[in-house]
Amino acid sequence: MSNWRRLAFALVAVAAGLNFVSVNAVGQQITASIRGTVLDPSGAVVQAATVTTKQIETGLKREAITDRQGEYVLVELPIGHYQLEVQAKGFQTYLQQGITLDVNETATVGIHLKLGAETQQVEVNANAILVQSTVTRPNVIGNPNSGPRTPQEWFNVSAFQQLQPDPLGRFEVFGDEGRNAVQGPEYINWDASAFKNIRLTETKELQFRGEVFNTLNHTNLRLPVSDIESPTFGQIQSDVSSRVIQVALKFLF
Repeated sequence: MSNWRRLAFALVAVAAGLNFVSVNAVGQQITASIRGTVLDPSGAVVQAATVTTKQIETGLKREAITDRQGEYVLVELPIGHYQLEVQAKGFQTYLQQGITLDVNETATVGIHLKLGAETQQVEVNANAILVQSTVTRPNVIGNPNSGPRTPQEWFNVSAFQQLQPDPLGRFEVFGDEGRNAVQGPEYINWDASAFKNIRLTETKELQFRGEVFNTLNHTNLRLPVSDIESPTFGQIQSDVSSRVIQVALKFLF
């Protein structure tokens, strides 16, 4: 058999157009979130500050940038213990230890930065700052899947009603929103690979291999923000990677 006849081509459909991802709009998740506002010493908001969380147990890091109101939100964080770091130009690096997140909780961490170089660091213990936890599972008062289906508003955000926690902290308040109440965007992905073996000797071969991921370069949106307290609730803020092409040469013996 000639070398060209050994040219193999595989085309695999990883996902079809009718596959949908369901997202639970802040109901019955095993995740939590951290939100807050970053201020300077005068009380003015700090825009474009980088806020990074690190889970102590796993080393998992998440990052957010403060908006025009100086607000940030980090959603879908696995429950556990965290540290929070904030960096902004012209301010000392802020580091807070000892943040504990439980299921469906939102830890509100207000941050006051001090003037100075980023190489300087101000460390705060959890006992020195109040971290207020609130339950964010809402009631459903409409059809969430009747939304406009755009990145700016993927689902009908007015279909959810946020509940207020007990002011005395005597008990937790839960809404009636169930699992998988919202359908996320479809996911379509075709990967392709081709390879050719070139025999050099009886026991040695060269293999040229090419692979294309997301061959059609289809835009696959990520899940919308599901934290009802977030100013970006219901928005899709990023997409999955575009087309990726890889080539390789292997020596087989």
